[in-house]
Amino acid sequence: MASDDLKTHLDAVRTFLALCFQTQPDAATFERLLSNAAMASWVMTVPSMTVDVADGLPKARVPVLLLYGGKDNLVMTGASIARAKKLNPNVQSKVYPNSGHAPFLEEVPRFSRDLVEFAKSTQVAK
Repeated sequence: MASDDLKTHLDAVRTFLALCFQTQPDAATFERLLSNAAMASWVMTVPSMTVDVADGLPKARVPVLLLYGGKDNLVMTGASIARAKKLNPNVQSKVYPNSGHAPFLEEVPRFSRDLVEFAKSTQVAK
């Protein structure tokens, strides 16, 4: 994905995006996602996503909700959740059994409902 060669870069981004879905989005949505991802600089993407989770997650003083697709081809869902809960037992998680890496697009109603419920559960009464 870091290639300066446009064809190589676009082919890699296309392959990556295809791996993100258990159920592929319609062609127009896929092409929009491809365009957005292709425009993002390498510095904005993978290298900047590196976080020392073992240092940060145990210090979290806010509620944490992890949302994963059960058929994710990019992340080991069970292992990721287990590690997060070991680092911070207060971590909450939800697995979307019919989704890959993008449950926000593959299971929109449930994802939206879960996100709203989580946000409401974190609000402090006034």
